[in-house]
Amino acid sequence: MRLSAAAFAILVASLAAGTSRADGNVSEASKRADALYTRGVQLREAGKLDEACASFRESEALERSLGALLNIAECDVRTGRFASARRNFLEAAAAARSSNDAVRADYAAKRAADLEARLPRVRLKIPSEVTVSSLTIDGIAIGDAERHTVMPIDPGRHYLEAKAAGDLVSNAFVDIPGEPGVTDVELAFVKVKRPEPAQNRGRTQRVIGIVGTSVGAVAIGASVVLGLVARKEYKDAVAAKCDASGCPRSAEHDFDAAHTKTTLGTIFFIGGAALGVGGVVLYLTAPSAPRTTVSASARGVFLEASW
Repeated sequence: MRLSAAAFAILVASLAAGTSRADGNVSEASKRADALYTRGVQLREAGKLDEACASFRESEALERSLGALLNIAECDVRTGRFASARRNFLEAAAAARSSNDAVRADYAAKRAADLEARLPRVRLKIPSEVTVSSLTIDGIAIGDAERHTVMPIDPGRHYLEAKAAGDLVSNAFVDIPGEPGVTDVELAFVKVKRPEPAQNRGRTQRVIGIVGTSVGAVAIGASVVLGLVARKEYKDAVAAKCDASGCPRSAEHDFDAAHTKTTLGTIFFIGGAALGVGGVVLYLTAPSAPRTTVSASARGVFLEASW
């Protein structure tokens, strides 16, 4: 998009205003912002508009500048982002008026007015029974009053997220056409399940830990009993069936039974020890109930919790 003679004159004046800051005692950020601004102008005059726009945005991010803001607005116009351009022109007009710069204030206000007829807009349809607590478009908060207006918006895909009382949430991608007009967007809310409170999770984990430790203790006790029984059966078999010459084949059955009990006792002991240790770990690592405090300020009432 070619700039008109008036627009070009405004931007030349913006360049002079932007670079004059570096003549005095200024911070490194200001010097960097001025350098980026000057580079943006040079790139724009060389026809490298995309690089120029990027340089203007970097300059504005480092330090607020009326000249950079006007150039960014012109960049938005060139790329068809008319809503952003209008917003930047209005912001530039307000900044120019506050610094008694009538020329640039009038220019920016007129450019914003000229864009009105070219704006795509969006109208949000919120169910009457839903009380919205927060709403963002592309991560930018939309105030309560603005939600109920027909809002200017840039064309393209936008991400909308809304939260409402009763754990309701609505999120969706919205595609806005490039031509002027109004796109209606109906917000569909769904209830989000709250995560289980920490105190409930901790209580459940502690109960599991206690049960595991108890079962482990019983298993260890059973292993001890099996070991004692196996030892007694083995001694009884030796005393009843064996002599100095040895043990008969009939005693092997009693020995095998005692050995089986010994093996079971070992298994019970290992399993019981594992359950016991696991139960103790679960109990000790269970989250404790949060300590909740309530505080109030001019912005509302807040809950604070710590674990």
